[in-house]
Amino acid sequence: MNKKSQRVAQQSRGHLRTELILDGCARLLIKDGPANLTTHGIALEAETSIGSLYHFFPDKTAILQALASRHMQSLETIVCKAQEVQESQWVSFTVEEVIEILAMPLLKYIHAHPDYLLMAHPAFEKLEPYTTAMNMVIEDAFNHVLKLRLPKATAYDQRRYTLTLVGLPVGILHKAYENQSFAQDLLLIEAPRALVAYLSAIEKAHVESAKQLTDSTMLPP
Repeated sequence: MNKKSQRVAQQSRGHLRTELILDGCARLLIKDGPANLTTHGIALEAETSIGSLYHFFPDKTAILQALASRHMQSLETIVCKAQEVQESQWVSFTVEEVIEILAMPLLKYIHAHPDYLLMAHPAFEKLEPYTTAMNMVIEDAFNHVLKLRLPKATAYDQRRYTLTLVGLPVGILHKAYENQSFAQDLLLIEAPRALVAYLSAIEKAHVESAKQLTDSTMLPP
């Protein structure tokens, strides 16, 4: 094996080892909670030596930052797929189709990675830039679609609609984490149902408002 091949093999093994450490950290977060997370515990969960762990990560914060960064990359990939949808399609979709395409991939990802919810734990204040960035990625995706479907809504209304659409599943997500036996149904049935109902309500309100405005302008002087 030449030097280049050796370097590639080492990088590949290093990448695999870091992924195993991140996987171990994610599992331990769920099992033991943020307050009990330690580098030694992560190393044990990842079935690696503490020396090997420190070779890749200087401390627990670095591991958590790498885990948050991995979540960020996954969310960006999901959002990028939604961005491939034509603007005209977003306008013509039913409300159910909008939620299926825009929200369901995110909900399914979080269901598969429950440690994602713990990134915002108060004990992890150094992760705040990562969690803020992740929230912005999701908010921007929802805001983009709302602007297309409700072009006459004010900037204030669009912002509050976006915050509500993002906030509704957040509360459900935390209830899912607290009630694991209901987690799948809460995330994949009830959260989409709540989003469909809310989006339907605000769109109906805007249609009715536009109709009232039209009717009022048609009244004789």
